[in-house]
Amino acid sequence: MVFIVLKKQIIQMKKIYLLAFLLMAITGIQAQDLASKIPADATAVVSIKGKNLTDLLSIKEFNNSYLGKKILRELSTGIKLKFTDIEELGVNLTATSYYFTRSNDSITYHCFLLPLKNAANLEKLFRAGKQAAFITNKGDYRAFPATDSTGVVLWNNEMLLVVKGDAKRSFFSTAEAYGRYGIFKNYDYSTYGSTVDSAAVAVDTAVAVERIPREETVIKSTPKGKKVPKGKKVIRKAKKGKKSTKNISQDEIIMNAPSDEVAIQDIPQAEETITTDTTSSYSSYYGDWEKMKTLAYGWSEKYAQEIVNSTSTNSILTNASYQKNLDENAEITIWIASLQNIYGNIFDTFYGSVFGKKTNYLSGYGSMSAKLYMEQDRIYFMGGMEMDNEQAEIYNRVTDKKLNKNFFKYINSDKLVGYISYAINTKAYLEEYPKMLKKMFGDMDKVGDEISLGIDFFSLLLDEEAVANVAPGDMLFLLNGLSQKEYTYTGYDYDEDYNGKEVEKKGMHTIPDFLFMMSTKDPQFLEKLINYGKKKKVLIQEGNFYKIEVPESPFACYLLIKDDIIFLGTSHEDMVKIANGSYESKISKEHKTLMSKHNFASFFSPRRLSSSLVLTDEYDKTLKRMNKVLDKMGDISMKANKIENNIASFEVSVGVPGGYSNSLQYIFSLIDDSSK
Repeated sequence: MVFIVLKKQIIQMKKIYLLAFLLMAITGIQAQDLASKIPADATAVVSIKGKNLTDLLSIKEFNNSYLGKKILRELSTGIKLKFTDIEELGVNLTATSYYFTRSNDSITYHCFLLPLKNAANLEKLFRAGKQAAFITNKGDYRAFPATDSTGVVLWNNEMLLVVKGDAKRSFFSTAEAYGRYGIFKNYDYSTYGSTVDSAAVAVDTAVAVERIPREETVIKSTPKGKKVPKGKKVIRKAKKGKKSTKNISQDEIIMNAPSDEVAIQDIPQAEETITTDTTSSYSSYYGDWEKMKTLAYGWSEKYAQEIVNSTSTNSILTNASYQKNLDENAEITIWIASLQNIYGNIFDTFYGSVFGKKTNYLSGYGSMSAKLYMEQDRIYFMGGMEMDNEQAEIYNRVTDKKLNKNFFKYINSDKLVGYISYAINTKAYLEEYPKMLKKMFGDMDKVGDEISLGIDFFSLLLDEEAVANVAPGDMLFLLNGLSQKEYTYTGYDYDEDYNGKEVEKKGMHTIPDFLFMMSTKDPQFLEKLINYGKKKKVLIQEGNFYKIEVPESPFACYLLIKDDIIFLGTSHEDMVKIANGSYESKISKEHKTLMSKHNFASFFSPRRLSSSLVLTDEYDKTLKRMNKVLDKMGDISMKANKIENNIASFEVSVGVPGGYSNSLQYIFSLIDDSSK
């Protein structure tokens, strides 16, 4: 992620971000755990145990794989070094690596922690393309200065830290923040495209304050008429039609740390204020983004220093929820402190608060964890989500539903490519949904009463029991394969003088063969809809079922209501058999158990999908490679489990075909095949 964001920056930063992102996948367990550097209030933590992975795939095998060669080639591009072994990068491949994120009201930090075995090797990566001056001493650690980005890189002999700060646009949009920073007020986009004024882009003065910890970043300016002090760099004047904020020197950023209890409005205003030339609204807006970017860099640098100097007294290792979800057997573990905080943070970062107050989108949900395991015959992913007592009770009511067993009469496991089964209590859901909306929006500062009244009015009009009779809430979608259907279209042939002549041509559509089933206790309402469709000539009766006329549709679709089940499918033959009671089912015990014991279940067979595809010369090599990979993949299944101890859990399982030593060897084999 970080590498993609910064790919246009200098080569050294590009290399280290790629290194941080990829080497997390091949590091493992060590006595001195870098988790002690992760704060206890981190919003999410990802740990990857490379020892588990290297036991499955050796470093030598990784280096010789397609993915390994590609990574080493990418790291060697544009510099004087040529890497042939991933261990040459200096990372300790027997220690746990981490990604974690931490957020407050003004910025979100994305951090990578990698254990080092040979810091000198890592420094060669930086020195390879630039002068040694790019390595600077900062106490007992070194830093890679990159003031043209919001990324910070620090390391010592034991670890490498990468911090990427994303300032929140919504934070600067509030009245309090605007009074403090003077950016992101309102812009007139009618002047978009006007000449950019350098004063609109330059950063004159900005004071940055964040909540946890509250920090202050002052970006100094040079008054007009004064010379720039020796050794300082100033922002270059932008060329006509372009914007520039390059060369903000690192010593122009001054860090202070006021008390956490100080509120924004209590912090004295800076003597100078941010000035913006509003000649061009676009240039002002762009300039504000650049100012926010500079503030984010200052905050990120200070935060990186705090992490390096932190102790284990207040680390994530003291967090009971995090500790409870650790599993040494898992290759990868993901822990999220609060779904509400994560979702709300993403929403508020890009869109701000709703109706003047932050929305409780996922109120009632606690932490979430997920673990990846790689065994010899399968790969499986297990996850769990905590709920409070009220939310757990709602979840139990809504999921108190079983799939209609009569669906099993119309399943043939021998030709089944995949399915999705779903069963909820519609009546319970409709009764609980207004309560959830009120909890989410009902206490809004500006329109809380209006929203609450609207929800009550909607609930009053809705007859939950009547709706539940029409659609009780259980449904099943079956994919039985793919087929080819020829079609004609109008094209053009051209002579030597490029004169076009209209001709009729033929092509092939790849169409799905599916069957959808849904229970109903009140077919009379649906029969009224069918009669209406017949009058409008949308439904054409064919015996006991109907053909749906969809203009320009590449495939036909058929509708049938029988035995309190609504059938919708593409196979005319199957629909005839279902209508006259001659359909022969052949459901396996495995699929029957999966569907009947879980209110949500899904299955997909890549190999059967591959056998259904008809690839002609018109298909490019990419599709053929993809089909080759599908043919080697094992079956994939997913299921949702019943709630237990206020934890709703799920599991995703991927089968590993025979002929492989373990599941990781299998994954790398698929990657190699996809590259050929």
